[in-house]
Amino acid sequence: MKTSLTILNISGLRYWCFFVLTCIHISVYAEGTKELAPLSTDPSTINTWSTVSNTEFAGYDVSVEWRLYISIENFALERINMGFRKLNSSDVIYYRIKDPTGTVVFGPKVIPTAGVGYIANHGQAVIGPVTIGGAGGYTEDTYDPLMNGDYYIEFNRDNSTTQVQNEINIDLWDITVSDKVLSTAIPGRIHSQSWAFNGGSYTAGFWGKFYIYTSDSVVTRLDVNGMQPYRFVLNCNDYGVQNTGDFVEDRKSITSFVLAPQYKIFLNDPDSTIYPTAIQKAKVAPTTPTVINCGDATCLNVNFTKGGQAQIVVDLDGTPGYNAGTEDLRFIETVGPGIHCFPWDGRDGLGNKIPAGTNLDIISTVVTGLTNFPIWDAECNPNGFIVDAIRPTTPTQPRLYYDDTNLGGADMTSAGCVAPCHQWATTGPCGSSSIGDKKMINTYWFSQLDSRTYTVNVQACAPDAQDDSSNTTLITPVVIDVLFNDTDINNDIDSSSVSVPGALQPTNGSITSINPTTGQITYTADPNFIGTDTFYYVVCDDIPLCDTAMVVVVVTCDAHPSRNKMSGSVFYDYFPSNQVYDPTDAPIQNTKVILFEDVNQDGLIDAGDQRLDSVLTDANGDYNFLVDSLYWLTTGNYNQQISSATDDAHEKSDDQVEYDKNEHELGKVIVAIRWTNINIPQGAIIASSYIELYSKDNDSDIMTTEITAEDIDDAPAIVETDFNISSRTATTNSLSWNISSNWSSDVFYPTPDLSNIVQEVVDRPGWSSGNDMLFMFDIAADDRKIRTYDNDPSEAPRLVINYYIETTNTVYFLMKTDTNTLPTGNYSLTTDNIESAIFSDLGNADCFNNFGYFNSTGFWPLALDIFGFDASCYDSYINLKWNSNIQDENEYFVIERSLDGSEFEAIGSVSSPVEETSSKLFNFRDDDPVVGTNFYRLKQTDIDGNIDYSSVISEFFKVPLAISKIKVYPTLLKKEDQRVLIVNPSTEDMGIDLTIINSQSRQIHYESIDLLSDSQYKLSDLHLSKGIYFLKIIYKDEVKTYKILVTY
Repeated sequence: MKTSLTILNISGLRYWCFFVLTCIHISVYAEGTKELAPLSTDPSTINTWSTVSNTEFAGYDVSVEWRLYISIENFALERINMGFRKLNSSDVIYYRIKDPTGTVVFGPKVIPTAGVGYIANHGQAVIGPVTIGGAGGYTEDTYDPLMNGDYYIEFNRDNSTTQVQNEINIDLWDITVSDKVLSTAIPGRIHSQSWAFNGGSYTAGFWGKFYIYTSDSVVTRLDVNGMQPYRFVLNCNDYGVQNTGDFVEDRKSITSFVLAPQYKIFLNDPDSTIYPTAIQKAKVAPTTPTVINCGDATCLNVNFTKGGQAQIVVDLDGTPGYNAGTEDLRFIETVGPGIHCFPWDGRDGLGNKIPAGTNLDIISTVVTGLTNFPIWDAECNPNGFIVDAIRPTTPTQPRLYYDDTNLGGADMTSAGCVAPCHQWATTGPCGSSSIGDKKMINTYWFSQLDSRTYTVNVQACAPDAQDDSSNTTLITPVVIDVLFNDTDINNDIDSSSVSVPGALQPTNGSITSINPTTGQITYTADPNFIGTDTFYYVVCDDIPLCDTAMVVVVVTCDAHPSRNKMSGSVFYDYFPSNQVYDPTDAPIQNTKVILFEDVNQDGLIDAGDQRLDSVLTDANGDYNFLVDSLYWLTTGNYNQQISSATDDAHEKSDDQVEYDKNEHELGKVIVAIRWTNINIPQGAIIASSYIELYSKDNDSDIMTTEITAEDIDDAPAIVETDFNISSRTATTNSLSWNISSNWSSDVFYPTPDLSNIVQEVVDRPGWSSGNDMLFMFDIAADDRKIRTYDNDPSEAPRLVINYYIETTNTVYFLMKTDTNTLPTGNYSLTTDNIESAIFSDLGNADCFNNFGYFNSTGFWPLALDIFGFDASCYDSYINLKWNSNIQDENEYFVIERSLDGSEFEAIGSVSSPVEETSSKLFNFRDDDPVVGTNFYRLKQTDIDGNIDYSSVISEFFKVPLAISKIKVYPTLLKKEDQRVLIVNPSTEDMGIDLTIINSQSRQIHYESIDLLSDSQYKLSDLHLSKGIYFLKIIYKDEVKTYKILVTY
């Protein structure tokens, strides 16, 4: 208790002394030591290039955050006055001033030891320049600026021009901006983001005051109140000790140094002519937040009238306020004005999912003037800090907050403390081992706070539909499981709801079916289409709420993995001919297509070219050639005997490994043979491989041994230690070698082909040319003896590998049809009778090498042809379409429908056109489909009464929604004209919710309207930027989504 009283008495005496001094010196004009050292015994030494405190403050050519700035507002009337005293008079310290462009405009000069620019004592520093403060002041050095802006002063030791990182200490100093006409000081012009000081000892208290100007134009005053550092750096910011975006962690004190500058820190209240006061504090808007509990992308949407540091508390544990370790949630972020999304995973603080319909108590708070003060290496702070709100003023003093849990201290982030507080001290005198030594201790505060409490209901969510992608070749249909990666928080996705509305259909293909049980979509590319196609699908849940996602399908030629493929078609180019194989054209079967190598690469089939192959077109008129891969392969060979006595060895049944032997008993022991420096590149194609073993005796014993290689990039040498062979990992591929033929002595015998084993090793990612390979022969029921390197190097095992290496080689090919193989008739080509392909390496394809013909006389030699028969489900009907090559014998089509796929009944008919020899696209609309699966087929009848049937197709139909009657147009908007009409042509009044969502699934517009029967509503002034948007309309439990495209 005595200690506390003593501290209070000393502190009270200090403030009394300071009051007396300020009363004696009624007019003080300095800006520097005066603010930092109220008493002559107080330290105010500015410090740079200290390796202890990691400071570069005000040094030559330092970065922005270390500069000591001098603000000039009216250069014609203002002057910079300055004076200094070195802590060590023998140091040679230069100073210079740079203008806002970085140009040296004053100096460099040496800090003097007398005369102009020299401050002799504390009293002179407090009074300031003699021409401004009068008698007792110092004789100032001056500079008259030539432009407005932030000048900065720099110091350097021992060199007038080039940065030298020798420590600098200036114990008395003053920099005063004055009105040179009135000879009056203009305070609040000196600032830095990173002040650095030297207190001189661990026990000297620092009594300076600092004015912090925040990014939202708030000024607070920090009184460090006798803090006891030695050397220290002072920063202030809005985030803490680091800036990861997680304020809860960023504000915590830590044990490592981090430079954390942001705000300008002044020695006086910043001049308000340059640094104005905030005119509006941050506020929470009265609008009730919305909570959309939709998986990991959930948002707590809160509206703010002005930005600041915001905290959202979801109070779930029944005890008011945020309580860590309970169901409560807390979110802290920097926000701007307007609606801000606080991301949330939809779970409470204990990880439990919060169901839709739950009421949440939400406390939304936003602060103005948030200031963090992280101080590095301040050993002791016995009295705590004091903070006052200067501009704008507040009724009460700001509370101080901190989280020292990383240092074993308290968490004061909820209630804070009343200044002076946040002390840290020590038992006994403050020293280098005190609490704050080598610590980054953070304190934060704010000047104003606004808070509101709401009760918000967690909304139900639509499914979360994710984009999909797939690949296919030419017109090969591909089934896409679009629901595979879709999620719904309530697990109630309705697979039968999957649809691809007309506006979302693919551009270069068609949706041929949607499975109502699985939601799988079958996509078929248009004939002759190669490239990337996209479409969008809609999926709903049981409510139903819906979501939309994109599907990207890449359509390629059907390539061969290890060869090159050329393909195409021969077709009837129906009148009017267009040289393109259209859906209405028909194939020509059994036409010969001939392949040539264009040796001279002139694009013509001539005497220098080589005929390679010929094929007949199939029933679809298609043909293809697979070109010999040897065009793009070079051959190689490895043929070597082992080169060392230690490269063949065996492991006996007692696990001993031996290689100093003249023979190995193959089958009786495990035999290992290693070849070194195998110069085969990684990924080479192994054509064949075998090992030759030299027999010792005549032998007819039948035996079978398993051959493998070591599954490793580079096989290590064999050593004579137990298990050195059997402990090695074998390849997956192996060969069972059954030796049943007689062996004669002194003959090389080859193994069967080992190419699969060798291929596995050289395909390893780490294999490279020059690596070593080891083969193992396992124990068998019998044995045969083989010679070793020790017996005679010429009888050592030999490895033979034949391989190919892929290479680049540009080869030209030509294709033509044999017109003598066409059907009977007078045919003429509508395309050139030559197609070309060029390949430089393997694994490529060249398709659409098509040949079109036209029969200029007689009838088409074809039967009646129906193709492209398809069904599409819309809101209230099913549309059927098909293509047909029509002859004059065809009379009409009858459309038949079935509920079970077996019993059909007619529901309508379509007549054939009158003209002869034409092709046509037909449509039929079934306005009365049954709910469920509808089966359809076409019955075609010719003029003689002959009947033929198409294949059967099916389409699933749902009960039409009332919302389906709503019409939306236009859906293609210009940036300058964004008006969308919502039309209700029905007789039913509808209260609907309108939501616009962007392509990142963020809600950007919402309104609720009453759409009366037979009326329309205009959405306007949407201010949408270029891109894709989705307009979601909700009526009761029905949802419909429209794609909106905005262009420039």
